[in-house]
Amino acid sequence: MNHCNNDNIKQVIGQIIHINMKIAKIWSNAKGWAPDEVAKLLSRSRLDLQVSLSHTLLLWIKPKVNDGHIRLAWANIGALLEGSLKWFLAVYYKDYLANPVLDKNRKPVDPDDLKLEQLKQFYAKSIEHIHNKHKSFIEKAQYRRNGIHTFKNRDIGSQDEVITGICNYLDFLFDIEVSVPWPD
Repeated sequence: MNHCNNDNIKQVIGQIIHINMKIAKIWSNAKGWAPDEVAKLLSRSRLDLQVSLSHTLLLWIKPKVNDGHIRLAWANIGALLEGSLKWFLAVYYKDYLANPVLDKNRKPVDPDDLKLEQLKQFYAKSIEHIHNKHKSFIEKAQYRRNGIHTFKNRDIGSQDEVITGICNYLDFLFDIEVSVPWPD
């Protein structure tokens, strides 16, 4: 992972925004160069929301955030993570369909309908190189993101841990971005 701290976190978020803008611009309009099923799936996906959520990360690095901010920050990071995991599976939709997550009727669930837990389990089983490298981050982001729903006490960490989470998301995003095909 890149060296990341309070001093360069705005640049890190800028990189996240840039990558998610590139993904949204190119993959939302993949018709003609990507397989038809992939282009169709991604044309209805809201990759633009990944960009919007990326900009929102700037809210969580301001001084004097409180417990509510930290919970919302993890919800933000978790939503970005989930969207990126779905995007990656959508890009490799044909491969995904060879061994998909099945619903209760034994029919394949499209990547855009998967929950974070299902995504985590699928990656652990089928995309081990990404899962193994980012397992700790994925689990922490999921646990802390779910802190938004809880009424009981849950360790959600500090603002410094949010900043580390943002940096871990960039590292994850780099890994999946370089793992997909791009048009010439």
